[in-house]
Amino acid sequence: MPLGLIIQPFHQLHETEGVVPIVDIFKDKIIRCDNCQTYINPFFKFNSTYTQFGCNHCDFVTKTDIKYAELIQNE
Repeated sequence: MPLGLIIQPFHQLHETEGVVPIVDIFKDKIIRCDNCQTYINPFFKFNSTYTQFGCNHCDFVTKTDIKYAELIQNE
């Protein structure tokens, strides 16, 4: 799979750009498939209450933490 990146580490943010969210891996658990350990990605298929998702790699259904479901529903 070809991949290209343009990285500007010292680029100043524009006023319309928001702060880049940072995940603290020691505090927050990153959502992963319980079967194949794939990290969360835009192709996971969540159910209507965000309490489970289907993995796009292995089609395994994994339950999510209730904290994550509440966070997504409040946005």
